[in-house]
Amino acid sequence: MTDIQRYKGVLISLIFVVFIFYAYELDFGYLETVGELLSIVTDDTVNGSFPITFYQSAYVDHRFDPPRLRIFTINKCLKNNQFLLVDLHFNGNNSAPVRKNIYGIPLNRKCPINYIEQEGCVYNPYTFSIDLKRNEDLKKVTILLSSRKVELSVQKVYKKSTEGITVCLQPVYYYSQWQNIVLYIEAWRAHGATRFIVYFHSATKETWKTLEYYRDLGIIEIKPWPSFPSLPVDIADKYPKIDDSVFILSYFMAMNICILDIKTTIGTVADFDEVMVPTNGRLLDYATKEMANTKVGALIFQNHYVSLTPRIYSANFSGVASPKFKILAWPSKMETTMNLLYDNEADRSLMVTFSQNVKTIEEVKNSTSEVVHYINLNDKVVKKVGKSKKEATSLYNSHFNEKEDSLFDFKSSECQIEDWNNVYTDSIPNQERHKEWAEENLGIRKYLYHNSFALLGAFVYTDQIIVTLTAENQFNNTVYCRYYDCRRREIPDQFESVVNPESTVFCARRPGAKYISISKNLEEVPEYSIPIVPRIQKPPHYFTVCMATLYGDEPKFLQIVDFIEYYKLQGATFFHIYLRNVTDYDRVLLDDYVRTGDIEIIKMHDHHWRDDFMWHNAQINDCHHRNKYFSKWTAVIDVDERMEMRSDSYKTITSFLDSVTDPNIVNLHFKVQWIIKTDNTPARYENEKQLIEEMVFHKYQNLSQVGSFWNQPKCIIRPEKIGIMTIHAPLATYSGMRRSLVNESIGVVRHYRNVQQRVFAGALDRMMIHAPFSISPIAQWIDNLLTEKILKRVKWVYDVIDVTCDQKQRIYQIHGGLNASCWLEQQHEKNNLAA
Repeated sequence: MTDIQRYKGVLISLIFVVFIFYAYELDFGYLETVGELLSIVTDDTVNGSFPITFYQSAYVDHRFDPPRLRIFTINKCLKNNQFLLVDLHFNGNNSAPVRKNIYGIPLNRKCPINYIEQEGCVYNPYTFSIDLKRNEDLKKVTILLSSRKVELSVQKVYKKSTEGITVCLQPVYYYSQWQNIVLYIEAWRAHGATRFIVYFHSATKETWKTLEYYRDLGIIEIKPWPSFPSLPVDIADKYPKIDDSVFILSYFMAMNICILDIKTTIGTVADFDEVMVPTNGRLLDYATKEMANTKVGALIFQNHYVSLTPRIYSANFSGVASPKFKILAWPSKMETTMNLLYDNEADRSLMVTFSQNVKTIEEVKNSTSEVVHYINLNDKVVKKVGKSKKEATSLYNSHFNEKEDSLFDFKSSECQIEDWNNVYTDSIPNQERHKEWAEENLGIRKYLYHNSFALLGAFVYTDQIIVTLTAENQFNNTVYCRYYDCRRREIPDQFESVVNPESTVFCARRPGAKYISISKNLEEVPEYSIPIVPRIQKPPHYFTVCMATLYGDEPKFLQIVDFIEYYKLQGATFFHIYLRNVTDYDRVLLDDYVRTGDIEIIKMHDHHWRDDFMWHNAQINDCHHRNKYFSKWTAVIDVDERMEMRSDSYKTITSFLDSVTDPNIVNLHFKVQWIIKTDNTPARYENEKQLIEEMVFHKYQNLSQVGSFWNQPKCIIRPEKIGIMTIHAPLATYSGMRRSLVNESIGVVRHYRNVQQRVFAGALDRMMIHAPFSISPIAQWIDNLLTEKILKRVKWVYDVIDVTCDQKQRIYQIHGGLNASCWLEQQHEKNNLAA
């Protein structure tokens, strides 16, 4: 490398000689060949300190021969020798990526753009491109920015020949003039427009309803135009916020992306207040005639301005019959405004003023038609009404703010899109493996009688969204993932999937999706959407526990507190508690654990018939997916089961888990010992003595022999590595061994089996065949600590501190002269004595 730097000048000269020699070749890839050679001596790669953000997808444009890769960005102006270092992934993940240097150009040809104010305008839209080989199948793009990587999915663009006009809308930002939309769409349809592509960011409620109306008619296609991702934390404070700087500049990127989505012979970009009107006939016929069998790639239309009386903003459109044209003089620094109608195949990349194939105005066949641009000439300026600074500061505890806090600087219709949620995917991982499982009917149940999906939970991971259902009879049915933003407005970009495994739907990701639902087809109204819970970051927990669904008439508060405090001593830091029904008294304890952040309660309910004990399969499935990337290890057990460590080497469950270093161990399989439980636990707390005596590990110690590995075992799993989970063991895994058997000398499960057989016939007999039984208390250290923890929590929740009747009466009197019941009783007794 030292020698290369020493002879840099010589090398550069040789490079340009090579360039001049080959530049006359038809297929010479200058950026790919010369650019890569230049990078050897200049080494000017765009790195992690450079302010740049990327559109969510890259495109392979097959309208070019050879196909061309195109990447769209928003960034600071680049030097001519700066490039992106990119890994190209071909033919799936099996082949090694090909590393390329890819150069970019500003979408407006100039950077910075010359017709807007320069001060403070840092960011500009760019396109980076490189030619690919004809037989290459690009699957993914990874951009290497030194300290970070950016992965982009790939969309393919092919030649289209459908006759018609596609109209592209620049991104709709905070739009309120819905009347323009009605006139715009109907006028363009009359002139042959067959498809409208609307990039939507935000608008008023009335505007959105208008767009929805036309969308539901199949006339327009609404595509979400997300906020741009923020810069990395380490450079964010050095540059302006990207999303605050691209209101105008993002339009250029949207125009170019929309062109790639055009499927008709003619296309244009026009605002909601612009309509191209030919002197005679339809615009489609005129444009087709003028551009057919010629080298004309675009028609330029001069702008005229028109006022309508009455104004259409009164929803009265009669003024369209007699428009008044105006010519407005723009400031001299502004370029002449023009609109383009272009041939979709002749021109493959639209710039701001002229199409790429057009070099001068004289080379374009000028049209005598006009662009109608609606303006309000009689708008009145409404003076803002507000308090003066003096008046404001005269109020108690008030002060005057010069501007809104940036945290609250948004409107009711806006949705902020976090960086982690600005992701688009067009597939889900492990699809082929899921198909294989479906062919083998793995996980199929066809259980109960649901005629809807009954959504339970939804979780977003880096590469997919998983939706869990309570329906258990939808296996392998085709469904559609329906996405919604933060205001529960549907994002019009659905994804086709299947229910596989049972009660599970895998969905692709969509930028800005905060809620999701599932439907059988795109025509039906889906059931209520549910929030999407992020599971993007490093798992926040090491060991969590799922408690099987609580139900039945036995009081539960003492079992619940015993369960939670026991596993906290074993190292668990969070619990998912699945609830069908408990008493109000029991619920107070659960709610207190929610208050302190120890548990999440998942209510098991839908609007289909099911007995209380029939929720176990749906609960296990949800527990599995809820804990993916939430915890490294998760125990899947019942309220009457305690995993107990027996080895001197492992005092707690987490100390045992710490010893597991083999990544292929994904399921720890524990044998069971049963304990005869002859009575119900108490319904209420009375005093310490009663509570200590009733604690299950004190009252019940008659322990059976150890059962086999196949007799109702319970598991601790690595959730992200499990493919299909059942009550007692995984049915399939993505990686690792399906079962790793834990010897009883290391640990077992104590199962406190109530002899009152409420539901499951034969449970008592199955327990009794593991005789003889023997008295076996739990370890003394955990007995002492667990007793202390249970007493502390129960007394905090149920041992309410009372006050005197006089104190109660004083407080009641504050509330409009009410009286305490105890005070009324005292007065009644006094009256009786006096009588």
